[in-house]
Amino acid sequence: MTAVASQAVVYDATITIETETHITGSGPLEELARIRGENIGSATDIACKTRYKDLVDEILRIREKIGNATFLPLPRLYYSDGRAVVYIPGSSVKGVLRALLDQYGIKQALQNLDPERVKELEGLRQELGCIVKDFGTRAALINKYSHATLSTVCEELYALSAFEKRHKLVEKVEEVLGGQRRWRHHLGLSELLFGTTGLRSSIYVTDFLPDGDVHTYVKVFISVARGRIANPYHLEFIPPGTKFRGKIIFNPTPLVTQHDLDSFFNALKIEGIAKGGGNKYEITITIGRRRKLGYGKATITLTQMP
Repeated sequence: MTAVASQAVVYDATITIETETHITGSGPLEELARIRGENIGSATDIACKTRYKDLVDEILRIREKIGNATFLPLPRLYYSDGRAVVYIPGSSVKGVLRALLDQYGIKQALQNLDPERVKELEGLRQELGCIVKDFGTRAALINKYSHATLSTVCEELYALSAFEKRHKLVEKVEEVLGGQRRWRHHLGLSELLFGTTGLRSSIYVTDFLPDGDVHTYVKVFISVARGRIANPYHLEFIPPGTKFRGKIIFNPTPLVTQHDLDSFFNALKIEGIAKGGGNKYEITITIGRRRKLGYGKATITLTQMP
């Protein structure tokens, strides 16, 4: 299917949690702090006062269960009736997808990395006013899939307002790598799809809400460091098999087409991260955070809606 600039492509998306997973986010403690910061607790509005009381009651219930140890709760949305619903933020999912493309691009660029090319690119450091020590190496990792390392080479070049300098750097990279690719607008695929400073993202990801009941549980861990007192902390987990649903919307523009989105999916398929084709894809992702305990594996299934 070839989309035109006026047609949005919408994917129904399901995330299936494959391993025990924790995601730190806006739980009741953070929500309470936000409300207090807005002075809603002292407002005369009955609904605001009720919401404030509900949060305090929820925190007291948590404290009764775990004592005074640090508690890292899962993200929650709060409905008008006071119910707290666990969810996966769309911004987190979008960040994971973009990271997959950036990682693929850097991996491809590493295959063409050699000292002579790095040395040639190093000569642009002073001309562009960049002070990063390993400028040449990072610049050599710029490629047609991703310009992620451009922000570390020289952060101001990541803005479209610095077009002339970006143009000069990217053309030099093309020349050194021996290609005549003429990357569109001197941007990588990651920037075209997910945006950069001055260019809005063409991909919008909604928050993912539970597909059915979510039964979370809390585990206690002990943080031990030499010369310090052992510190207990608690994490709230989502069990394997839990499903969340949301939508991923692609908005084509004169700069970004369905072909670019297909190139993204194809890159992930080459890497073995995605499978499928046409109107349906399955992508393996990692989400969540367990301090130093690793990440939770999940599968996101995308089905294009008619």
